Amino acid sequence: MTRYTPPKMRKDRWFSFLLKGFSLKRKKLNQKPKQVGSRRKNNPLKGVQRKWYAKNLSRGIAVGFVALIIIFGCGHITFKLIAGSNIFDVYTIDIKGNSNIPDREIHELAQVDQGSNLLNINLKKVETTITSHNWLESVQVKRRFPSTIEITVKEHSPLGLVNIEKNKKLQLHYFDRQGKIFAPAQGKEDIDFPVITGIIAQNEAKNLRFNKDSQAGMALQFLKLASGGNAILPLQAISEINIHPQYGLIAYLTDRPFPIFLGKENIKNRYYQLVKIFRQLYKNKKVEDIAKIQLNYAENKVLVTMVEPNKL
Repeated sequence: MTRYTPPKMRKDRWFSFLLKGFSLKRKKLNQKPKQVGSRRKNNPLKGVQRKWYAKNLSRGIAVGFVALIIIFGCGHITFKLIAGSNIFDVYTIDIKGNSNIPDREIHELAQVDQGSNLLNINLKKVETTITSHNWLESVQVKRRFPSTIEITVKEHSPLGLVNIEKNKKLQLHYFDRQGKIFAPAQGKEDIDFPVITGIIAQNEAKNLRFNKDSQAGMALQFLKLASGGNAILPLQAISEINIHPQYGLIAYLTDRPFPIFLGKENIKNRYYQLVKIFRQLYKNKKVEDIAKIQLNYAENKVLVTMVEPNKL
């Protein structure tokens, strides 16, 4: 028997054979495995289901729209029937929060008559007309079924009075803690308040509000400090604050005739200085002997002038 001996392969052929084998192996490694069952079969019922769903959805929307129209129409007709009947006629007008304004005046401003239908009343319009009263800061109007209109008002709380020139005549007006001048004093209201006298700025009289940095604004600050409840110098003890063009503010007490020169600045500090002075004077029983107090005498200095003995 003879042996078969393969012929010797040339070096270049041997290298090509190895390279080809390596490329085939690499190609197999990079191939993604085939997904079994990746293709979905077409469902013949899918299109039918979609058409059925769309048809029913459209039908549901149409039914809902018709139902809304019917509900709205019935509600509107019901409202008209109720509004035209006497089921919700107004028999009571309840007014709360007023102390300076009589119920009669608020009732006249509201223009709501007994027998009016509660549903036909424009609450915002009623609030606006009532708020036009000078003494009122805010108004709230509510329906209270079946037959009541409730009106709650908040009046301005006066802090003092101020003299304002109108038509070449001085007239007292009330002002509040915010410096708003809101109503003229007509004599029927309480006028037991401190009065700011002298000349106030023209724009303050026109706008009916004190400027913060004006002399009237400083007088307002002094009165607000006095309204804080200090027992030595309360608001009730102040009778007048005069605005003087040269000396600034001059205060007068209700039961003391002497002037207190407050000056034109540092009103807060001067109020508390005055409290300390009066505490010491009351302690030593010297208040009756005072002729005047000058808080603006010099920087950081106060001058208390006593009545001469031969003038007592």
